[in-house]
Amino acid sequence: MQKESFHKGIKFTKLRKIFRAVLALSLSVLSLPVMGASSAPKIACKAPVYDFGTMDSSESTEHTFVILNEGTADLEIGRIRGCCGATAVSATNRVAPGTNTTVKIKFTLAGRQGIQKKAFYVASNDPTQPYYQLMMSGTISLMVSVQPPSIDFGRVQKDTVVEQEVKFSYQTKNAVSITNLVVEGKSFSASKETTADGARIKVKTVPPLPQGVSYGKILLFTDNTKYSKIEVPLVATVSRDIVVVPEEISLVGGDGNKVEPVKRYVAMRSRSGKKFSILKTSLPEEEMKAEISPVGDNGYKIEIKNIMPFEDLEGKTIIITTDHPETKEIILPIHVSHGNTRK
Repeated sequence: MQKESFHKGIKFTKLRKIFRAVLALSLSVLSLPVMGASSAPKIACKAPVYDFGTMDSSESTEHTFVILNEGTADLEIGRIRGCCGATAVSATNRVAPGTNTTVKIKFTLAGRQGIQKKAFYVASNDPTQPYYQLMMSGTISLMVSVQPPSIDFGRVQKDTVVEQEVKFSYQTKNAVSITNLVVEGKSFSASKETTADGARIKVKTVPPLPQGVSYGKILLFTDNTKYSKIEVPLVATVSRDIVVVPEEISLVGGDGNKVEPVKRYVAMRSRSGKKFSILKTSLPEEEMKAEISPVGDNGYKIEIKNIMPFEDLEGKTIIITTDHPETKEIILPIHVSHGNTRK
């Protein structure tokens, strides 16, 4: 009996050692990184916000951001979206794990004033942050001021003259003078009157204005090299048979790295009940889609899908072409303001 117990004790000890070895091996296998399934890139930037301080509106600023790949797979950099007046270039489109690349952004300050916060979005294959936000902020001072910077006459009668005023002034030690004034667009005229601190410019509509939206601009040429040419956009609208609601596509820019597509609706109808067809809808981005549905006998609803609310859409347009004899083309400007994205 003692001999049998002794052998059983030896067997139990061996089994325990084998069990411990198997357990240790299992734990070591579990601790190994899983290749393939959990491998992913991770985009990051140690300093995603650049403050350029206070600068004059005649200047431009640029900054180079360092983009890191903190993941375990190659990071692929795609399109960099930003505001108008800015350019962004990536040094390379593929970043290996544990390495970095750079994104150089140049931001033109012309036509801007006051506190600025401009977001730029780097598209990548990071599954958790498909759009990574970089920010440039600062204050723009105006040595030469044009107020208002643009004129919208609103709705006007096609045979009526409507007048508005633009004030040109300077805040430099040396006087700045307007050497020439040019008006682009047959629907507008302008004249200037010199004042003690600059000039007053009277802008008028020139009848008869065509139906729909008329665009133009004033070009102010000065004797100051920094402000050699200043543009003042002009717009006026004459009521047409086709009513469009809204007349502008308003978007709110993305907040942080969370940017998602949004949709907008446009309604159209004929005031007189005239039947017409929509021949084409021209969109500024390939990703955007338009679905047209008839409403009654003389109207339509257009659903515009997959709009990415980036600031580089600011100033772009959606063009709707119709077979209406008086309104062949309808132009809807796009306006993007900064803030939380509205779905």
